[in-house]
Amino acid sequence: MKLFFPFLLAVTLQNANAQKQKQPRASHYFSVRAVVVAPLGSFDNTYYGGAGINGIMHFKWLKRGAEVQLITGYEKFKPKKGNVFGSISAIPLKMGLLQMISKQFYLYGRTGILAVKDKKSPYSIRFSTDAGLGFAFKKLAVDIGFHGWTRQNGGGFTNYFSAGVVLPFRRSD
Repeated sequence: MKLFFPFLLAVTLQNANAQKQKQPRASHYFSVRAVVVAPLGSFDNTYYGGAGINGIMHFKWLKRGAEVQLITGYEKFKPKKGNVFGSISAIPLKMGLLQMISKQFYLYGRTGILAVKDKKSPYSIRFSTDAGLGFAFKKLAVDIGFHGWTRQNGGGFTNYFSAGVVLPFRRSD
């Protein structure tokens, strides 16, 4: 078993090198997103806004101006007074697309799962989706979005709004 991982790494690196010689390298980079969140609908009756941080991996494999994104992170919602469930912690794991609609404006949509926990319950996995738009500057971007996850009881979605600042870490080639 000890030799399996070095062998797997060697095969992966060899395959990556062979692929690099056959086709142009795909552009990719990592970004960090600091976000503030605000509950919507009935979720707003029991929770204040919150904050979070996300890590996003960007893959520019698609046509010009489009990229695939993988996102994860942590978001926390503060309970309103009298809420017996306490704060909510959410850990997303989503995949989606970002499309530049001009040199600076973009749209995004992602779907995946979300691990959600409050004071009385263990983490539970829910379906999650989001969509939004953003404005990119030279060194950062700002975005707003609409998010939701499936409710455990009663059906429907728990929805919230987000506003974030995205700091990309691009490699210089």
